Amino acid sequence: MFFLWNFLEKFNLKLSNFKLFGLILFSLILLNFYNSYLIAKEDINKVPVEILTVRDFVEKNYKEKFYGKSIMARKPHIAYYLNMQFIAMPYSENYSEFIQNVKYNNADYVFVSENEGLISSTENLKKNLLFAESPPEELEVVTSTTNPVTILYKVKK
Repeated sequence: MFFLWNFLEKFNLKLSNFKLFGLILFSLILLNFYNSYLIAKEDINKVPVEILTVRDFVEKNYKEKFYGKSIMARKPHIAYYLNMQFIAMPYSENYSEFIQNVKYNNADYVFVSENEGLISSTENLKKNLLFAESPPEELEVVTSTTNPVTILYKVKK
């Protein structure tokens, strides 16, 4: 309706069979399509590379087989890539509550990552779990990455 106003009609120059506003509209549609394509391409390429790094390390260097074992994580990606049973990691307020959840769910492994979302609102729990140099006594580090920080733990039983 905007382009049909009589006032704008005198500015709507005709170039062969096309009107100026029609060309501008067509150009804006093409520009919008191109920008949408670039945004979608960028989103698709944002893969959790740290999970692939953990998977590759485990497949090459870890002797224990993961098939049939369970892993507790915030998101199921790592379970898929390691062919494991996924257990959703519940929100915990402190370390004892976290370990209690791990033992209650009988998880064999735990995967924590700073990119996977909040484990807890307390900084103390995050520091305990995201610091591979001094792991908690109930957990054993299988592998870790530094950028972003991700750690695959084996639960000591």
